[in-house]
Amino acid sequence: MSQEHDRTKNNMSIQRIFFSIIAALVFTQSAMHTISAQERRRLDVYMVAGKGAEGVLTYPLFRTLFTKTIFRDHDVNIDIERNKDYFLKNTFESDIVYYSLHSNPHKLCIASGEMVTPEDILAAKPDDTKNPKLIIVTGCETLRDEDRMSFPDAFGISNASKDKRAYIGFKTLTPGSFCDHYFRAFFALWLEPKTDGKYRTLVEAKTDAKARLIHILDLKGMGKKNEGSGTRSQNIDNKTMPENEPGDPSSVGQLDPDVADWFTIIGDPDLTLMDLYEKQN
Repeated sequence: MSQEHDRTKNNMSIQRIFFSIIAALVFTQSAMHTISAQERRRLDVYMVAGKGAEGVLTYPLFRTLFTKTIFRDHDVNIDIERNKDYFLKNTFESDIVYYSLHSNPHKLCIASGEMVTPEDILAAKPDDTKNPKLIIVTGCETLRDEDRMSFPDAFGISNASKDKRAYIGFKTLTPGSFCDHYFRAFFALWLEPKTDGKYRTLVEAKTDAKARLIHILDLKGMGKKNEGSGTRSQNIDNKTMPENEPGDPSSVGQLDPDVADWFTIIGDPDLTLMDLYEKQN
Protein backbone atom coordinates (compact mmCIF):
# COMPACT_ATOMS: atom_id res chain seq x y z
CA MET A 1 0.00 0.00 0.00
CA SER A 2 2.85 2.36 0.89
CA GLN A 3 4.60 1.72 -2.43
CA GLU A 4 1.37 2.34 -4.36
CA HIS A 5 0.83 5.57 -2.40
CA ASP A 6 4.38 6.68 -3.23
CA ARG A 7 3.84 5.93 -6.92
CA THR A 8 0.62 7.98 -6.87
CA LYS A 9 2.43 10.90 -5.27
CA ASN A 10 5.23 10.65 -7.81
CA ASN A 11 2.77 10.59 -10.71
CA MET A 12 1.00 13.65 -9.32
CA SER A 13 4.33 15.45 -8.95
CA ILE A 14 5.28 14.61 -12.53
CA GLN A 15 1.90 15.88 -13.75
CA ARG A 16 2.33 19.14 -11.83
CA ILE A 17 5.79 19.62 -13.33
CA PHE A 18 4.47 18.84 -16.82
CA PHE A 19 1.62 21.34 -16.54
CA SER A 20 3.98 23.94 -15.07
CA ILE A 21 6.26 23.58 -18.10
CA ILE A 22 3.30 23.89 -20.50
CA ALA A 23 2.06 26.98 -18.66
CA ALA A 24 5.52 28.54 -18.79
CA LEU A 25 5.77 27.90 -22.53
CA VAL A 26 2.35 29.45 -23.15
CA PHE A 27 3.26 32.49 -21.07
CA THR A 28 6.58 32.86 -22.89
CA GLN A 29 4.90 32.70 -26.31
CA SER A 30 2.29 35.23 -25.19
CA ALA A 31 4.96 37.57 -23.89
CA MET A 32 6.94 37.25 -27.13
CA HIS A 33 3.81 38.08 -29.13
CA THR A 34 3.16 41.14 -26.95
CA ILE A 35 6.74 42.36 -27.33
CA SER A 36 6.52 41.85 -31.07
CA ALA A 37 3.36 43.95 -31.24
CA GLN A 38 4.92 46.70 -29.13
CA GLU A 39 8.07 46.81 -31.23
CA ARG A 40 6.21 46.76 -34.54
CA ARG A 41 7.50 49.61 -36.69
CA ARG A 42 5.45 52.16 -38.54
CA LEU A 43 5.14 51.27 -42.21
CA ASP A 44 6.12 53.70 -44.97
CA VAL A 45 3.24 54.48 -47.32
CA TYR A 46 3.73 56.43 -50.56
CA MET A 47 0.64 57.70 -52.39
CA VAL A 48 0.75 59.52 -55.73
CA ALA A 49 -1.85 61.70 -57.44
CA GLY A 50 -0.91 61.77 -61.11
CA LYS A 51 -1.15 65.02 -63.04
CA GLY A 52 -4.53 65.46 -64.69
CA ALA A 53 -5.92 62.21 -63.29
CA GLU A 54 -9.61 61.88 -62.45
CA GLY A 55 -8.99 60.81 -58.85
CA VAL A 56 -9.65 62.78 -55.69
CA LEU A 57 -6.27 62.60 -53.91
CA THR A 58 -5.67 66.20 -54.97
CA TYR A 59 -8.35 67.34 -52.49
CA PRO A 60 -6.87 68.20 -49.05
CA LEU A 61 -9.98 66.85 -47.30
CA PHE A 62 -9.61 63.46 -48.94
CA ARG A 63 -5.86 63.28 -48.23
CA THR A 64 -6.58 63.96 -44.57
CA LEU A 65 -8.75 60.83 -44.42
CA PHE A 66 -5.65 58.79 -45.20
CA THR A 67 -3.14 60.63 -43.04
CA LYS A 68 -5.35 61.11 -39.94
CA THR A 69 -7.63 58.08 -40.02
CA ILE A 70 -6.83 55.19 -42.34
CA PHE A 71 -3.02 55.21 -42.05
CA ARG A 72 -2.90 56.93 -38.68
CA ASP A 73 -0.48 54.29 -37.30
CA HIS A 74 1.96 54.66 -40.20
CA ASP A 75 4.03 57.26 -42.05
CA VAL A 76 2.22 58.54 -45.13
CA ASN A 77 3.72 60.60 -47.94
CA ILE A 78 1.15 61.89 -50.45
CA ASP A 79 2.84 63.21 -53.58
CA ILE A 80 0.91 65.71 -55.71
CA GLU A 81 3.78 67.50 -57.48
CA ARG A 82 7.21 65.84 -57.27
CA ASN A 83 9.38 64.67 -60.17
CA LYS A 84 10.48 61.30 -61.55
CA ASP A 85 13.61 60.89 -59.41
CA TYR A 86 11.60 61.56 -56.26
CA PHE A 87 8.90 59.12 -57.42
CA LEU A 88 11.33 56.28 -58.01
CA LYS A 89 13.29 56.88 -54.80
CA ASN A 90 10.19 56.94 -52.59
CA THR A 91 8.61 53.99 -54.34
CA PHE A 92 11.43 51.68 -53.31
CA GLU A 93 11.75 53.15 -49.81
CA SER A 94 8.11 52.34 -49.07
CA ASP A 95 6.27 49.24 -47.89
CA ILE A 96 2.99 50.22 -49.56
CA VAL A 97 2.52 52.35 -52.67
CA TYR A 98 -0.74 53.61 -54.14
CA TYR A 99 -0.74 55.34 -57.54
CA SER A 100 -3.88 57.20 -58.64
CA LEU A 101 -2.96 58.36 -62.15
CA HIS A 102 -3.33 58.10 -65.91
CA SER A 103 -1.60 55.04 -67.30
CA ASN A 104 -1.36 52.36 -69.96
CA PRO A 105 0.67 49.13 -70.11
CA HIS A 106 3.83 51.10 -70.92
CA LYS A 107 3.60 54.37 -68.97
CA LEU A 108 2.54 55.95 -65.68
CA CYS A 109 1.86 59.70 -65.70
CA ILE A 110 3.14 60.82 -62.29
CA ALA A 111 2.48 63.98 -60.25
CA SER A 112 4.93 66.14 -62.22
CA GLY A 113 3.44 65.04 -65.55
CA GLU A 114 6.55 63.01 -66.40
CA MET A 115 6.20 59.46 -67.71
CA VAL A 116 7.56 56.41 -65.90
CA THR A 117 7.99 53.14 -67.81
CA PRO A 118 8.53 49.55 -66.63
CA GLU A 119 12.12 49.96 -67.78
CA ASP A 120 12.50 52.98 -65.46
CA ILE A 121 11.12 50.92 -62.56
CA LEU A 122 13.48 48.02 -63.25
CA ALA A 123 16.52 50.30 -63.58
CA ALA A 124 15.74 52.07 -60.30
CA LYS A 125 15.01 48.89 -58.31
CA PRO A 126 17.79 48.15 -55.79
CA ASP A 127 19.13 44.61 -56.01
CA ASP A 128 18.63 43.85 -52.32
CA THR A 129 15.09 45.16 -51.79
CA LYS A 130 11.71 43.48 -51.55
CA ASN A 131 9.98 46.88 -51.34
CA PRO A 132 7.35 47.84 -52.06
CA LYS A 133 5.45 44.82 -50.79
CA LEU A 134 2.00 46.03 -51.81
CA ILE A 135 1.53 48.08 -54.99
CA ILE A 136 -1.87 49.40 -56.06
CA VAL A 137 -2.17 51.20 -59.40
CA THR A 138 -5.63 52.61 -60.10
CA GLY A 139 -4.69 53.82 -63.56
CA CYS A 140 -6.00 52.24 -66.74
CA GLU A 141 -4.73 49.06 -68.37
CA THR A 142 -1.41 48.45 -66.58
CA LEU A 143 -2.35 44.76 -66.65
CA ARG A 144 -3.48 44.65 -70.27
CA ASP A 145 -1.78 41.71 -71.99
CA GLU A 146 1.23 42.90 -73.97
CA ASP A 147 4.19 41.06 -75.48
CA ARG A 148 6.73 43.04 -73.46
CA MET A 149 7.79 43.72 -69.87
CA SER A 150 4.88 44.73 -67.64
CA PHE A 151 4.87 46.85 -64.48
CA PRO A 152 4.48 43.76 -62.23
CA ASP A 153 7.46 42.22 -64.07
CA ALA A 154 9.52 45.34 -63.40
CA PHE A 155 8.69 45.21 -59.68
CA GLY A 156 9.60 41.51 -59.59
CA ILE A 157 6.06 40.31 -58.83
CA SER A 158 4.35 37.37 -60.51
CA ASN A 159 1.80 34.69 -59.72
CA ALA A 160 4.62 32.13 -59.76
CA SER A 161 6.66 33.93 -57.08
CA LYS A 162 6.66 32.71 -53.48
CA ASP A 163 7.36 36.21 -52.13
CA LYS A 164 4.79 37.79 -49.83
CA ARG A 165 4.17 40.67 -52.23
CA ALA A 166 1.33 41.75 -54.50
CA TYR A 167 0.46 44.12 -57.33
CA ILE A 168 -3.15 45.26 -57.79
CA GLY A 169 -4.09 46.80 -61.13
CA PHE A 170 -6.59 46.94 -63.96
CA LYS A 171 -6.74 45.34 -67.41
CA THR A 172 -9.22 47.87 -68.79
CA LEU A 173 -10.15 51.54 -68.49
CA THR A 174 -11.15 52.58 -64.97
CA PRO A 175 -12.53 55.81 -63.42
CA GLY A 176 -10.02 57.12 -60.89
CA SER A 177 -12.44 58.76 -58.46
CA PHE A 178 -14.41 55.54 -57.98
CA CYS A 179 -11.14 53.72 -57.29
CA ASP A 180 -9.96 56.27 -54.73
CA HIS A 181 -13.31 55.95 -52.96
CA TYR A 182 -13.22 52.15 -53.03
CA PHE A 183 -9.63 51.71 -51.87
CA ARG A 184 -10.21 53.95 -48.88
CA ALA A 185 -12.59 51.23 -47.63
CA PHE A 186 -10.23 48.47 -48.77
CA PHE A 187 -7.27 49.90 -46.82
CA ALA A 188 -9.36 50.65 -43.73
CA LEU A 189 -10.47 47.02 -43.53
CA TRP A 190 -7.15 45.44 -44.54
CA LEU A 191 -5.34 47.38 -41.80
CA GLU A 192 -7.85 46.49 -39.09
CA PRO A 193 -8.03 43.03 -37.44
CA LYS A 194 -11.26 41.08 -37.68
CA THR A 195 -13.28 40.07 -34.62
CA ASP A 196 -11.16 36.91 -34.30
CA GLY A 197 -7.99 39.03 -34.09
CA LYS A 198 -6.68 37.92 -37.48
CA TYR A 199 -5.97 40.34 -40.32
CA ARG A 200 -7.72 40.16 -43.67
CA THR A 201 -6.06 38.85 -46.79
CA LEU A 202 -6.23 41.00 -49.92
CA VAL A 203 -9.07 38.83 -51.21
CA GLU A 204 -11.01 39.19 -47.95
CA ALA A 205 -10.49 42.95 -47.91
CA LYS A 206 -11.65 43.12 -51.53
CA THR A 207 -14.93 41.35 -50.70
CA ASP A 208 -15.53 43.07 -47.36
CA ALA A 209 -14.88 46.56 -48.77
CA LYS A 210 -17.51 46.01 -51.44
CA ALA A 211 -20.01 44.75 -48.85
CA ARG A 212 -19.32 47.68 -46.53
CA LEU A 213 -19.80 50.24 -49.29
CA ILE A 214 -23.06 48.62 -50.36
CA HIS A 215 -24.20 48.69 -46.73
CA ILE A 216 -23.42 52.41 -46.47
CA LEU A 217 -25.32 53.12 -49.69
CA ASP A 218 -28.27 51.06 -48.42
CA LEU A 219 -28.37 53.07 -45.20
CA LYS A 220 -28.24 56.28 -47.18
CA GLY A 221 -31.12 55.06 -49.37
CA MET A 222 -33.19 54.45 -46.22
CA GLY A 223 -32.46 57.95 -44.95
CA LYS A 224 -30.27 56.70 -42.12
CA LYS A 225 -26.89 58.09 -41.09
CA ASN A 226 -23.73 56.01 -40.83
CA GLU A 227 -22.48 55.85 -37.26
CA GLY A 228 -18.81 55.12 -36.55
CA SER A 229 -17.73 53.43 -33.30
CA GLY A 230 -14.14 54.58 -33.03
CA THR A 231 -12.32 51.69 -34.75
CA ARG A 232 -10.72 52.22 -38.12
CA SER A 233 -13.10 49.88 -39.95
CA GLN A 234 -16.19 51.40 -38.36
CA ASN A 235 -14.96 54.89 -39.08
CA ILE A 236 -15.15 54.21 -42.79
CA ASP A 237 -18.87 54.85 -42.29
CA ASN A 238 -19.09 58.18 -40.52
CA LYS A 239 -15.64 59.78 -40.38
CA THR A 240 -14.00 58.28 -43.46
CA MET A 241 -17.10 58.16 -45.63
CA PRO A 242 -19.41 61.08 -44.90
CA GLU A 243 -22.86 61.51 -46.35
CA ASN A 244 -23.16 62.68 -49.94
CA GLU A 245 -22.76 66.45 -49.95
CA PRO A 246 -22.33 68.77 -52.96
CA GLY A 247 -18.66 69.34 -53.67
CA ASP A 248 -17.46 66.81 -51.08
CA PRO A 249 -14.86 64.56 -52.79
CA SER A 250 -15.11 61.94 -50.04
CA SER A 251 -18.79 61.16 -50.52
CA VAL A 252 -19.76 57.56 -51.28
CA GLY A 253 -21.00 57.01 -54.85
CA GLN A 254 -23.23 54.36 -56.38
CA LEU A 255 -20.47 52.82 -58.51
CA ASP A 256 -17.77 52.73 -55.81
CA PRO A 257 -18.50 49.11 -54.74
CA ASP A 258 -18.17 47.87 -58.34
CA VAL A 259 -14.42 48.59 -58.34
CA ALA A 260 -13.99 45.27 -56.49
CA ASP A 261 -15.04 43.47 -59.67
CA TRP A 262 -12.71 45.40 -61.97
CA PHE A 263 -9.20 44.85 -60.60
CA THR A 264 -6.80 41.90 -60.63
CA ILE A 265 -4.34 40.79 -57.95
CA ILE A 266 -0.93 39.64 -59.20
CA GLY A 267 1.32 37.84 -56.72
CA ASP A 268 0.07 36.73 -53.31
CA PRO A 269 -3.71 37.21 -52.92
CA ASP A 270 -3.44 36.06 -49.30
CA LEU A 271 -1.08 38.89 -48.32
CA THR A 272 -1.94 40.35 -44.90
CA LEU A 273 -0.69 43.34 -42.96
CA MET A 274 1.43 41.05 -40.75
CA ASP A 275 3.29 39.76 -43.80
CA LEU A 276 4.74 43.22 -44.33
CA TYR A 277 6.63 42.92 -41.05
CA GLU A 278 8.26 39.58 -41.88
CA LYS A 279 11.77 39.50 -43.28
CA GLN A 280 11.89 37.95 -46.73
CA ASN A 281 14.77 36.07 -48.34
